[in-house]
Amino acid sequence: MEDVSQETQEKETQPEAEEVVEKAPSTPIIDAAKAENDRKAELLKQEEELLTRREKIMANKALGGLTEAGNGAEEKLDPKDFAKKLEQGEIPMDEFLSVKK
Repeated sequence: MEDVSQETQEKETQPEAEEVVEKAPSTPIIDAAKAENDRKAELLKQEEELLTRREKIMANKALGGLTEAGNGAEEKLDPKDFAKKLEQGEIPMDEFLSVKK
């Protein structure tokens, strides 16, 4: 029982690590290191956000049937449907007359 009360008293008398850091003398090098550390922490946070966004985009592409190779298959019309759409003006005449290799 006395051991527990001694440990409690020791914990109460020992300063926390954060308090010790705050009491440390400040120098230009330490200040620069702290500023650099804060800057790197902010950049890491931004990078994690961008990675999360990139993962969501890749998942949406995969689930949506889109790949990096293209945006899906090109629609193929049989000759009768093609002629019908050409007559109705749904397919421009320029597209019909252009030569594709």
